[in-house]
Order: sequence, then structure tokens, then C-alpha cells
Amino acid sequence: MVEHFGIDFGTTNSAVVGRYRRNVTFSGDGNDQPYPSLVAVSEVTGDVEAAGREAWNHREELSEFCRILSSAKMHLGTDITWQVGPEVWTPERVATEIFKGLIESVAERGHGAHLNNPVVSIPVGFSPEKRKSLRRAAEDAGVIVKGFVSEPTAAVFQDFSRVQSMGTVVVFDWGGGTLDVSILSIRGSMVHEIATVSKQLGGDDLDLMIAEWAHMQVLRENHAEAPPFSGMESRFRDEMIAQCELAKRMLSENDIWEIVIHRYGQFGAVSIILTDEEFIGLMRPKIEDALSTLKELVIHRAHLSFDQIGCIIAIGGSSKLHGLHEAIDSCGWPCDVDFPENSDWHAAAGAAVLASGFGQYVCAQNIGLRLCDDSFYPLLRPNQAIDHSKGIANFGLIEDTDNARFIFVESSDKSEDKLITMDRVLGYLTVPVYGFSNEPIRLETHVDEDLLFNVIATSLNKGNGHSRKWTYSELKFSYQLPIE
Repeated sequence: MVEHFGIDFGTTNSAVVGRYRRNVTFSGDGNDQPYPSLVAVSEVTGDVEAAGREAWNHREELSEFCRILSSAKMHLGTDITWQVGPEVWTPERVATEIFKGLIESVAERGHGAHLNNPVVSIPVGFSPEKRKSLRRAAEDAGVIVKGFVSEPTAAVFQDFSRVQSMGTVVVFDWGGGTLDVSILSIRGSMVHEIATVSKQLGGDDLDLMIAEWAHMQVLRENHAEAPPFSGMESRFRDEMIAQCELAKRMLSENDIWEIVIHRYGQFGAVSIILTDEEFIGLMRPKIEDALSTLKELVIHRAHLSFDQIGCIIAIGGSSKLHGLHEAIDSCGWPCDVDFPENSDWHAAAGAAVLASGFGQYVCAQNIGLRLCDDSFYPLLRPNQAIDHSKGIANFGLIEDTDNARFIFVESSDKSEDKLITMDRVLGYLTVPVYGFSNEPIRLETHVDEDLLFNVIATSLNKGNGHSRKWTYSELKFSYQLPIE
């Protein structure tokens, strides 16, 4: 059985969706929820004590003798490390443990399912260094990544048959750790990301807010001096947060929910009634904050009106938040608003579709060399497909010098033979030479799988031992969807 997998590797939660013909499978924590992206490491041994849902459910209790390592995705590609007991933990190592948890989750379904060659969805602006680190983390867990696709592009492709004629689409991705809003332009089978914004406002923040509210209700009911929520024992904080997260989910389908904890510290058994009206009032400021972020992106960053937006696709676990749909409706925007079923699996589902027929990245910049006569020599052109093949360009030295200097520029003029009048210098590369007249110098160019643009310059008289390399990590792309 060939099953195609998509992974949404998240800051707070990660999810795997598999596709085999018309069958779709979901792999997460084993309880129909995504896999929490955190690892509990012993402060004594430096070994993993728990990961995923087990670590999430008991994170406050585990924190008494473990270091809880979370948000690894945010720190990938950096020099950040954590000394835990005798072990040094890197974000990459944490990510490897999360991939191992996802592998186990897929294997637990049985039928010989094995997580392999997935397409992984990543945020817009996820640097090539972070991609490279995430790819290595997957490989260390035994997973070979087939390719990366941006989360909003994955979300759009999951709904592509419906939204392809809408022109401009907003993806409102409200997950457990962050709110990411993106605007995409769809032209034929080409998806171009126009603008994006990210805000540290996720479902975990909402769970904590509800837990603190519930604790205050307990204090009021008991009329006694007692510690604030932060002063409760860790295991009781864990239980309260877990029950409040459940209440948040259940109130999307119920008008009232009872938060029940059989033993809550000195208070014993507690029961807190959370009504629909109380919940919406509690969440209203956060919902307004989220929608203000959306408006800021559309109006002030992308300079669009909502009349120009064809559809808003709301995905991520927090997009199910009770009151959000009604709040968007009250804005009176003329565009469609779509709340997909299984919204917290949506990006992974889109990535799984692409895993069966991965498209390609297309260059969105005009990058080349400024030559000595101020003419422009293109190395990467707009709309050029990125196929990871190597390009070769040959140059000759025209002056007596011991080194040749290349100036890499981005041209705003798409013609190839005009003198450059408006351009941006991207970097320089100096290669040692003998200084012979017309000494041949070879430039080898290559965009690697992590979308880094690499250029290697070599004097053919000096040989490869004197080669020099320049790497550019800020390439801009559009995504060409696979042609059915």
C-alpha cells in the first residue's frame, strides 16, 4: 500500500494526514487530536521522560523534575541550546523526538503503515536555515522529507477546486501557539503569497485564561484565603488547564459545560459551570485582537479592501473557538468565510494531497550579476522553475589582479540586456586568480532542496582547491501547483 503523507509540524501541535486513494487517515495523539509538540526531559539524566499528549497533560507536574522543551520550531536554525542534566539539547534534537512520536502514532494504526516521504507544511517566511534543520531532525528520526510547502498554500490546495476562481484568498490560521494570517493570489495553477503576519496569540493562551477564570470562581465559592492559580501545586494546575481546554472545545457544540475536578488541592472536589454567555464574554477581547490582526494585514499591509478578497479560510485548532464565526459575520465583509471540518488537520491534509503529486517552486525575483560595463547577467529569472539542477556560466578575467570579484544584484527590470539603473546589491564573492588575460572563471549555480541559492566560483587555472562559495537564503518564490 502506497500512502501519501502530509505533516503540519507546529509550534504547539503537530499533525499527520495520510491519503490512500480516497481514504484519509489522521494520526496525532491517539485521541483524535494533534500531537502536542513538547518533550519532557529529566533534569537528572537528560533522558526523555514523556512527549506529546502525555507530556502536555502532566507538564506542570513533570516540570518539578523535568525540563519541558517546547516551541522547538521557533528556534530551529539558531544556536540556542538547553543544558538538561548531563545532556545538551538543541531545537533540532527536540524536533527529532516529535517526529519519533508522529512515527509511532502512524504505526499504531496498524496495517503496516509507515511514515515516509511526507510533504511538510511550514510557515511563510520559514527560513532556509530552519528548513535545513527541520529536514535533518526528520532524517535523524528516520523520516525522509519529500518537500516543503507553505502552510497557507497547503490550506488553499486542500480547497483548490472551490477557491481557484476567487483570485485572492486569506488563510486565517489560528493554532495552539500563534495566529498566522496570509493573503494569497491564485492565478491559474500558480499560488503567490502577497503578505503575511504572525502574532503570539494561540490556543494555549486561551486555555490558561479560562483556567485562571475557573480558579477565581473556586476562590469566590469557598470564601477563604487561598493561593492564586500560579500558587497551586503543579499537578492541580495541569488538571485545571486540561479540563478547561476540554470545556473550550465542548462549548462549540453546547450552551453550557461543567468543569469537574475530583480533587483540586485544598478545595477537594470542585465543579464550575461555564455558560455560553460567560465563555463568549471571556473570549471576546482575544477574538477582537485576532480580527484586528486580520484587518491590519488586508488593509494596511496588502493595501486591499475586503471587497477584493474572494474567501477567508479559517484553519487551526483555535479557529473552532465558539464566538469567532459570529464575530466575523458581524464585520459585514462581503467575502465568503469558510470554516473547514477538521480545521486543525487542514494544512497537513493539503500537504498530503501534494505528496501524491508535488508541484514546484518558481522564482519570483530577477537575480544576477552586475558586470563591469554595468550590464546585467541573469542567473535566476522570474517564473523560472526551480528544479535543483546545476547551472554553469563562464567568464574571463579582463585585468591584471590576484582576485576576481562578483557582485550579485536583484534587478527590478525584467529585460536582460539593459543597463541596470535600479537594483539592489545582494552580496559579493571574491575568488583567487593568477591574473592572466582572459583567465577562465567558472560559476556553478544551484538552488538546493532547502531553497538556498548557492554559487561556487572557480578559476580554471587555479583549480577546485581555490573555489569560493556564496549562499543567498532570502529567495522569494511562488508555488506552481501540480497539474492534474
